[in-house]
Amino acid sequence: MQKGIATLEIIFVVLIISFLASVTIPHTVKVIDEVALDYETKKFYTDLKFLQAFDRMTNMRDTHFSTNDEKSVLSMEIPNEKTSYIITNRNSNKFYEKHPLPKNFSFDYEGTGDFSYIKFDDMGRPNNSNRNALSGHIRILSPFDKNFFIVFDSVGRVRGSRVRPDE
Repeated sequence: MQKGIATLEIIFVVLIISFLASVTIPHTVKVIDEVALDYETKKFYTDLKFLQAFDRMTNMRDTHFSTNDEKSVLSMEIPNEKTSYIITNRNSNKFYEKHPLPKNFSFDYEGTGDFSYIKFDDMGRPNNSNRNALSGHIRILSPFDKNFFIVFDSVGRVRGSRVRPDE
């Protein structure tokens, strides 16, 4: 009787391991993509709600956010490449936060107005740079064709949805 591992046994073990890896790796990548999409959506939604709540507070006089005892104006800007967003203070030109999306993630917008600049008025309604009301939805796209929608209307309601709002 010979001791050791036969070549045929090694081939079977390698085949079993490669089959299991070929099944689990794509699933793992999709799960990671879905988790990243959920995180990015929650972060973007939370930042929008923060801006909306901040702009509703018309009597805010905090030296961290405002200059010369003027009301602060926080806004969100989405650059042309639509792979990040920036929150700035328009009165003092202070940079508040820049959040890049992960690789191959992007924004898409369907609705009225230009969504590259989002500002809420003191009643909580979303406006663009010309103070025109925004109404529609922002879609966050992931590399594996998963979508999440942030829906907002001219009245000021903001909500999230996995399903396209007009379906």
